[in-house]
Amino acid sequence: MRTGQRGFTYLLLLFAVAALGIASAGTALMWSTLSQIERERELLFIGGEFSRALQSYYDATPEAPKRYPATLLELIEDKRQQVVQRHLRKIYFDPMTREQDWELVMVAGQIRAIHSKSEQVARITVLPRWVDATGDKLKLPRAGQKTPPLSEPVPVAAAGDLRHADWLFIPMPASDALTTPAGSAPGGAPGNVSGGGAADNQAAAIEGRDTRSLQEQYMSGDAGAR
Repeated sequence: MRTGQRGFTYLLLLFAVAALGIASAGTALMWSTLSQIERERELLFIGGEFSRALQSYYDATPEAPKRYPATLLELIEDKRQQVVQRHLRKIYFDPMTREQDWELVMVAGQIRAIHSKSEQVARITVLPRWVDATGDKLKLPRAGQKTPPLSEPVPVAAAGDLRHADWLFIPMPASDALTTPAGSAPGGAPGNVSGGGAADNQAAAIEGRDTRSLQEQYMSGDAGAR
């Protein structure tokens, strides 16, 4: 009897160890998933900052034709006018690569989009409007593709196969970037570093416009998704 009891106890111990291992693996996978999603949300927030800064730089062009910056440093120190303007507080670290190694999409020497170098498949599929993950907005080729005319759409992977590198952060005019509640007028331009003051906010409130930034709308879940 003692031998049989020992064998039964040993089997129970093996099952307990196996169950503990499965539970630990599941917990590790869950935390890994949650950590990635959190970093992706930070990446989208930073992308919104880049989008706002690019549009602000373009809008602040003192003379025609308007231009986008040639380097990221020009977003921090815009010296085209007598008073230096700052469209971006700093060059952010990419939360996915943990480096300041942003890839720039250049057209005629101007930054038309910014994206991460991360090749990891993204888990977030509902994206804010300052992200071009389909080529419909910017119509630029991805890595390894032949350069098509800018009037032609660029084929990309299905939504479930999108990498972080496929998220192009592009400058967005106010009419395209902001989500407009039903029955209200479009919001103000996201590119303005300094707002128009209490008068503008009061006018926006009277018209029913959403005066929050792109990032505030996204983080609250109100930003429009693709």
